[in-house]
Amino acid sequence: MAMELFGARTKGYALGIRGYQFDEYEEKLSPKAQVNLEKTIEFIAPLLRKWSFPGG
Repeated sequence: MAMELFGARTKGYALGIRGYQFDEYEEKLSPKAQVNLEKTIEFIAPLLRKWSFPGG
């Protein structure tokens, strides 16, 4: 899509954060998923600041 729209090749990355409880009536993270989110932020924030990604 980037090539079609902007004439540029880009890399894409996917990030998964594990969830533990899925309740169709509630829209909040479980305590375990909240910990996973916090660890993810600790991991990804420095990479975003440096614009340096593993394998990139």
